Amino acid sequence: RGARGRPPPRPMPRAPQPPVLAPAAAAAPAPRPPPQAELEAPVQLLKVHRAGGKWRYEVCQEGVEVLERHGSRRIAVASICGLYRTGKSYLLNLLLERVQKGKPLFQVGATTRACTEGLWLWGSLGGHDDERSPLLAFMDCEGFGSTDSDQTRDAQLMTLCAVLSSVLVLNTRGALNEGLFNSLALTCRFAEHVEEQGNEASRPALLWVLRDFMLELQDPHGRSLTPDEYLEQALQAAPLAGYDQERSQCAVEARQSLLKFFSHRSCTTLVQPAVEEVDLQELASLPYSSLRGEFRAGVEALRAQIVAACHASPKTVGGEPIGCRSFAALLRQLVEALNASRSLSVRGAWEAVQHSTCGQLADHLRAESTQELRALATGQPLPGGEALPMPDEVLRELLRSKRHALKVRWEERAVGEAAVRKEYWQELKESLAREEVTVRQQNAKLADQKLMVAVKKWQAWLDDDNADSPTGERIAAELGQLMDRMPVVPLSRAGRSALESAARRVVAARAAISATAEHFSEGQQRAHTFGAKASQQEGATRSELDARAGDLRETQERLRKLEQECGAGQVDMQVKVAELQDAKAQLQAALQDMEDARQREHELRAQHRITNEREVTLKAELEGVRTTAARAEADRIASDSQAKSAAEASSEDAKRLKREVEVAAAEAAKAAELLAAERDKLTGHHEQSRAEHAAKVEEVRRQVDVERSTLRGEHEKTSTVHERRVDEARLKLEQEHAKHSESMDGESSRLLERERKAGVLEGQVSGLSEETSALRQRVAELQARLREAESKSGQEKSEGLRLRQELEKAHADVQTAKVEVESHQRALLERR
Repeated sequence: RGARGRPPPRPMPRAPQPPVLAPAAAAAPAPRPPPQAELEAPVQLLKVHRAGGKWRYEVCQEGVEVLERHGSRRIAVASICGLYRTGKSYLLNLLLERVQKGKPLFQVGATTRACTEGLWLWGSLGGHDDERSPLLAFMDCEGFGSTDSDQTRDAQLMTLCAVLSSVLVLNTRGALNEGLFNSLALTCRFAEHVEEQGNEASRPALLWVLRDFMLELQDPHGRSLTPDEYLEQALQAAPLAGYDQERSQCAVEARQSLLKFFSHRSCTTLVQPAVEEVDLQELASLPYSSLRGEFRAGVEALRAQIVAACHASPKTVGGEPIGCRSFAALLRQLVEALNASRSLSVRGAWEAVQHSTCGQLADHLRAESTQELRALATGQPLPGGEALPMPDEVLRELLRSKRHALKVRWEERAVGEAAVRKEYWQELKESLAREEVTVRQQNAKLADQKLMVAVKKWQAWLDDDNADSPTGERIAAELGQLMDRMPVVPLSRAGRSALESAARRVVAARAAISATAEHFSEGQQRAHTFGAKASQQEGATRSELDARAGDLRETQERLRKLEQECGAGQVDMQVKVAELQDAKAQLQAALQDMEDARQREHELRAQHRITNEREVTLKAELEGVRTTAARAEADRIASDSQAKSAAEASSEDAKRLKREVEVAAAEAAKAAELLAAERDKLTGHHEQSRAEHAAKVEEVRRQVDVERSTLRGEHEKTSTVHERRVDEARLKLEQEHAKHSESMDGESSRLLERERKAGVLEGQVSGLSEETSALRQRVAELQARLREAESKSGQEKSEGLRLRQELEKAHADVQTAKVEVESHQRALLERR
């Protein structure tokens, strides 16, 4: 690239789609952004080049499109400024967590030329889906003091970053000293480039990051200081005595400019990321875990502080937050001011942004809407199919929906304060109101044209004496359907015209009827006169009439005979109809018998189903009896077990008694030994003890016998009860089995009887089916005979019609004869 390019050590591929920014997080530590919110590479927002003897600034369209894509969403910008080669790009990679995640780093360098040119957009932090939170964007400013720059360019870029940012991060190395403030003196000249009067832009917060800081923060008295206290102390410090007065004055001006412009100031320190010089030279390739723990903790705290500050203070103008599209427009206006060497008046730029953006948007929307309304006025259909003419309510609703959609688009894209947007919207609405009036007028005009064509058809039908009624009904229906789709005023005019035409036709018809009535009255008078004359000539022609009357009587006699024959044919037809009715009645009776047979068949099937259900119930009862028997067998087994347990207990008692006897025998032997020792002395007592021992042994044996007899009796009693219960259960089971067998036999016989009856019924149904078939054949024959009778009746009717025609012809001959007689009489009268 050229002398002012950004040659990256590692080329980064561009994403196929434009980069997307994500909003800031609401709390610290900042949440990790989702992958779709990250940029694949920085996007340049502002280019700088020299034109003649001045620096020219150019807004990059690609960066502006990234911002404008977020519309009216609030934005908060964190700008990174500082001297060149102080690690701003590496710090941004840390803030975007590219180093932590092991991703390829954005461009960093270690040469004497600035790695960044102009202003670049460096991604964002926070969630991508929360539209209510502000969009946090990082903006990287080219380093100050590079070999390709000068003081004017650095000061203008620094000032532009300051007025555009929510947080201005000033990145420097080492401690705050006179040399650092002196190097920033020409850059921090905000008063020369920012107009103070009327400047209501939100001042950014200053966050001074001291890189590679190794000092202990203490005041002259040895008291510990916080980084913020250290910054305030350095900004409020007096010039050093004996120092270069000119350089000291520059440092003082830099301090005063920072104190005056930034009302919120804070400071943070970062130690060297690594100890070894080799690691510092290869810092871009060093893993994040290999960095010093103090450095990593400081970076995380710095991220949290920037996110919290940006979220709390999004970019505002006049106390109102501005959106991403407004921010891009404000950037354009400020760049124009820089190119024109004017002071940066954020308020003035914002005013120009509001009016220019709203004016352009109003012109654009006005052109689109005007074109659409004019196309509608010419009768062209809209994309939704609507076309003029249409009823007033439909047109009113259509225009209302168009205005609502236009309002939504205006609210989405309009920039500026509510009063400015309202003013331009009102002008846009008024200009469109005139077009809407034109549309309404054209709607009435087109409606008049269509209604006039339909009314002319109606008038033509009314004026046509030979027009038929269906044509009039069709024309009236078409006119009515057309009127349903027309506005009120043309509809009233067309209705009045149609009514006037109908009224004129009615008046003309009444006049014609009146003239016809008068003509008929005159004809009656002439007929009366002619009748009087004809009665005078009647005698002369009566003989001819008598002859004609005889012929007429003969014709009437023939007609009477034909009518009698026709009557006889009708009587035969009635008889045949009666026979057909009887056949139909027989068929209905046969169908009713068939239906009764089907009903009986359904009843038999229901009884058969009930029998099956009873059989299932009996089987269930049999299973219950079997279960009872099984339970009784289990009781018997339990009783045997109890008896066995009792026998075992008896055996144990016998053994116990035997042991007691053995113990007693041992005691007796011991007593015998004692008695042998004292035989002489205790002879009487010995005999008494022996007697007592014998009695005791006898008593023990007697108790054992009693217990044995008792247990034996209980065992026999239990066995007897068990056997009795088993016999009772077996007897009951046999009785129930016998009853079930009897019931099953009876049920089987009943089922056989039902099957036999079902067979009989099936035979009856078969017979009825055959009878039905015969009746159907009979009905078919009767219907054939009926058709023959109807055919004969039709022939007879045709014959009667022919006879009537002959009779009418005879009547016509009579009338002709009368006319001839009258003409003959008139001829005779004329001869006289």
